[in-house]
Amino acid sequence: MEEERDSRDGRKHGRRDGHSREERYLGPKGDFTNSKNEVVVGSRYKNKSIVTPCPSVEGWILIVNGIHEEAPEDTVLEAFEPFGEVHGLHLNLDRRTGYAKGYALVEFKEKEAAARAIQEMDGSQLLGRTILVDWAFIKQ
Repeated sequence: MEEERDSRDGRKHGRRDGHSREERYLGPKGDFTNSKNEVVVGSRYKNKSIVTPCPSVEGWILIVNGIHEEAPEDTVLEAFEPFGEVHGLHLNLDRRTGYAKGYALVEFKEKEAAARAIQEMDGSQLLGRTILVDWAFIKQ
């Protein structure tokens, strides 16, 4: 256990839970459980049968992770247009650098088009990076 030590301003610093810094991050990395104790990896369920997509107000939204930081919106849009009408695309940019933050939200009007995009694009390459595509909103 790390010892508590005084800083210059007199506050105590150290671990209160009795674990060292090395012990804190031991265990399965990135695996979490939901309220039903089903293992979730990041936002991706190991058991896809428990996932039911939910529509947004105007369509079906997919989250695309792994977007290259210099990817323009047009490139992402062109990658998803073959599956159906893309109703909206949001590529979040970092204010300081102006580069993409690594994810995009793609909205389709039809559920079937969105499902085809997930099947075809999940794990594919876009600008040399592997992208992960999944439903943005789900209910269990």
